[in-house]
Amino acid sequence: MTHQIDTQKMAAAIGLPVEVFVETVTGSSFSPASEALVAELVGGERLVGKQEAHDVIAEHRTNKKIEVRNICKSGYIYFSPSTAVGKNRSFDEESFFDKLNKIDSYVFVDLRKRLTEPLTFYEIPVSKVRELYHDKNSLMGDKAQITKKNFFDTFPYSEYALKP
Repeated sequence: MTHQIDTQKMAAAIGLPVEVFVETVTGSSFSPASEALVAELVGGERLVGKQEAHDVIAEHRTNKKIEVRNICKSGYIYFSPSTAVGKNRSFDEESFFDKLNKIDSYVFVDLRKRLTEPLTFYEIPVSKVRELYHDKNSLMGDKAQITKKNFFDTFPYSEYALKP
């Protein structure tokens, strides 16, 4: 599943050249939009103002409780809770498994091209995350993170593309 965003119109709406506008797009700044897009694409509801472990609920799907993450320019992609990602934060395995117990899947939105190409959405079931975390030969580290290269090798779009 892909989604094209008209960056020309977005940039024009706020009075910026496209090349300046796309440089303002970050994983943090685009997170609410990513969550809303995923909710729209799967026919679910974005949880706004609620402190849940997931961002989207789609009752009609097998993977009902969805955590939405953005893939940006950083070297790693994280499955750990957001409280474990960033400066002066540390990975806690108990919090990680608590997160996994409360969600059904992760949907990763590929933002590496900062909206200049159609967005692609990857859905990774929690069962696969658990499998990789416990497999000492997997490419996922003991902090529930994986390099971007290994992510795209491990989760080919042909197999892990988000479906409604």
